[in-house]
Amino acid sequence: MKKFTLISLLALFFSVLTANAELMDKFFYKIANDKTDGWTIQDGGNTQMTPTADYLQVYLAKNAGRMMNRFFNEDGWKKAPALDKLPENTYKFTFDLNMTQMATRSDMEFTLLPINACTATDSRISTHNYHWFNAQDKDPGSEVIEDYFFRWRVIAAPTEANGDFTILINENPIDRRMWADGKEPILPYDHTTFGFATPEDSANACLTIHCNVKYSFSVDINVVEKTATYTIADNEGNVLKTGVHNYKCEENRAGIFIFSLNGTSTHQFSNMGLSYKAEGPFANDPTVDMLAVVNKERDFYAQFGEGEKLHWILPGETEEAEGSGVNYEDANWTRDFEEDPEVKGAYIIECYPEPDGKGSGTLKVWTSRIDDDTNVSDEVAIDVVCEDVVLPEPSAAIVNVEAGYAKTYKLIADNSEVLLKPTITIHYVIKNAGGGIVTEADGVSGDEITLDEAGSIEMYSWDKTHVSEWYTRSGVVTVNNDVEYVEAVNKDFAWTKEVCDGKVDGYTQYTVVETGNSSHWERIYSDQKYGYKADGNCEVYDETHAEEYVWVKEGFAFFPGTAIGTEDAKWNTQEPNDIATGLLPLVPSEEDYSVYSEHGWLIMPLEGIVYYVVSDGAVKKNPDGAAGFVEMKIEDKYTSDDAAKPNFYIISKRNSYDRPDKGDCNSSDVVVCGEKFWLYRFDTAINNVRVLTYKGFDPAQGINNAIVEKVSVKDNAMYNVAGQRINKANGLVIMKGKKFLAR
Repeated sequence: MKKFTLISLLALFFSVLTANAELMDKFFYKIANDKTDGWTIQDGGNTQMTPTADYLQVYLAKNAGRMMNRFFNEDGWKKAPALDKLPENTYKFTFDLNMTQMATRSDMEFTLLPINACTATDSRISTHNYHWFNAQDKDPGSEVIEDYFFRWRVIAAPTEANGDFTILINENPIDRRMWADGKEPILPYDHTTFGFATPEDSANACLTIHCNVKYSFSVDINVVEKTATYTIADNEGNVLKTGVHNYKCEENRAGIFIFSLNGTSTHQFSNMGLSYKAEGPFANDPTVDMLAVVNKERDFYAQFGEGEKLHWILPGETEEAEGSGVNYEDANWTRDFEEDPEVKGAYIIECYPEPDGKGSGTLKVWTSRIDDDTNVSDEVAIDVVCEDVVLPEPSAAIVNVEAGYAKTYKLIADNSEVLLKPTITIHYVIKNAGGGIVTEADGVSGDEITLDEAGSIEMYSWDKTHVSEWYTRSGVVTVNNDVEYVEAVNKDFAWTKEVCDGKVDGYTQYTVVETGNSSHWERIYSDQKYGYKADGNCEVYDETHAEEYVWVKEGFAFFPGTAIGTEDAKWNTQEPNDIATGLLPLVPSEEDYSVYSEHGWLIMPLEGIVYYVVSDGAVKKNPDGAAGFVEMKIEDKYTSDDAAKPNFYIISKRNSYDRPDKGDCNSSDVVVCGEKFWLYRFDTAINNVRVLTYKGFDPAQGINNAIVEKVSVKDNAMYNVAGQRINKANGLVIMKGKKFLAR
């Protein structure tokens, strides 16, 4: 809704005709620097995102490239003019990049895609970016299946930390692997020239980038001529490189920002968004974000530009609030609720409940030009509900079990549905079996606490982040640690090389030969050696600089590293003759074992059970939607017959091939007996399986193979193996203290 009358509109029209209008970039979609929401991060646990007023800083702690994606799609075009109304048929995408810390890696890559290229749940977001361009690998002249607007990648990493790096701009691709310039590519593929006819052609498409310099990337997309004209400029505005990509996308609107992070490097992004040329200066829409939940009060942080004035109408009111409008120069609130003379264009709007204010309703915010009150922005309308927010009750999940009463619990407090996702402190009291207090402390979600003896944990969620509690405490939750466990099974699958080289009853020796250097296992079985430095970076071990490494990891030396990719890169494994019994107490969960590939299930020397297939009928998505997993379970006989006393199996793993350049690869999963375990195929080995059952449990009882679908739920309450009440029989269920298998 515009804040002017017809008369003022005519005056504005007249002023535009008579004034010296200036063509300026008018953003219709802006990616905020000071917020982290909206991004999809591959391996987000190793990624640190730090929002600031000037840039969004992203640091990837893991020594590997990972994907960072922004899917704005239709949301980014809500305030855009129709494509046929764009001035000169063109809009622009921009982003600025400053590499303040650059490791000696070449993972970094950028791609701008149309809005229909994929969805935020598409599994391809976890792949390297060159897969986005889906021309046929073996036919360089094939039709482009999926195109892009702009794309570059690092082809020459710094030879030392924070050195120069070189990017290659993919203007006229021929093949998804070959960053060609319209010339006939070199076949077979030669990565040193990236498919260019000569190294000189490759060099002409490259640009050297320096660390600690901000570069501006812009792409002008002409929707009629279907051209994407890119410009790369330095911090002084000097154009360093420009060029044109004739895109073939049917969709003309950009909607996906993809950036492959360079491992252990620091990236600073700013000025990200979509714009078009318009006659200005003009009043821009303010950015208004909820800043604080203070009991029933709601505070909003508004930011606006130089030469503008901020206006607002509080919820439940019809007139501008007292204090509105505020000039850019006078708005100097920081997010820490303090005035800062160096900050401008930032103001906090407070919405109070009754009796001081109307409370719930719609907050309306807009800007006007200081020199022209009739030049106003669109109105930003925000629904406001002023009520107390109660924090969710915490929970404690068992993540490790030992014989006796010893257990490790992980504290969990889910803040995902809480306004502003505050840090939730979990106050817990550990008591012994007699009720005496052993420990009283505060923790946060993810913390682990261990109880060695019988007892209990009493806990509640509360707000300890602020001076006063802005959020209402949750109720008290009690977790009783009163079940004693015994170790029923402890089976090791990390067989020695000598065992795998010999004959084992129930197994057949199978020799893996990796001539294609494709499985990554050959690294762990070779004599490769990597050194890890204090900053997390790793490199091929150099004995002349041994003192620089914090620790060193090396392969098993079955063969020299120089043999990788040849017939000599081989090792013996043991393949179970019957996969229904050869992996016990684990069982592949597919009843039709024909879905598993030949030589799929293998026991790798010194590593353990591996499903050595990348993709077949057995490889699925896990419950979280991630691809590439096979289902496994423990023998049904270990499922508890008492819903209050679940049994557990513990899977010890070596992740990421345990190879020398992958750091510490040991981990474990604790699973309730009766529930599935999802093994990541091909690159995860199960080296040990333990089963812990409650004291007095008799696995010889087996399972009652009864049909329970037709049993009355009203008269016969059913529970799953986790002790949760269910209304429909599915798989293993508990009824009247007995376990049944639903058919």
